[in-house]
Amino acid sequence: MGAALEAGLRKRLTDKWYVGNVRSVGLFWGIEFVQSKESKTPFEPSRQVAMGVHKLGMQEPHMISLYPGTGSVEGVRGDFVLLAPPYTITLEEVDLLVQKAVNTINAYFKKDFGVLFEKDGSAKFTP
Repeated sequence: MGAALEAGLRKRLTDKWYVGNVRSVGLFWGIEFVQSKESKTPFEPSRQVAMGVHKLGMQEPHMISLYPGTGSVEGVRGDFVLLAPPYTITLEEVDLLVQKAVNTINAYFKKDFGVLFEKDGSAKFTP
């Protein structure tokens, strides 16, 4: 199931300007958020990006807990969320997890950063 989760997350997130990295060990996945994909510049801590993604995920229609984390850059800056599904997850549940996670992350950046998306999911502009 880890391979299916990897394929879904990487396919739908790695091209986003605000995703710096998608990495894992088995079913334990981290998604890093950045201001610039090229420079991997993290957001300022005051933006609380990871917590914003988490809080949005806990609301309708998303209903998913994306565990927020910070301080991955020099112990102070850096935002990421973790996904850690149960080892008993099915392929259908992996698909739902990917859909909910991606939709939540995209909705957060659209809401808080005003990013407009093309039909293919790419940003029309970057900050």
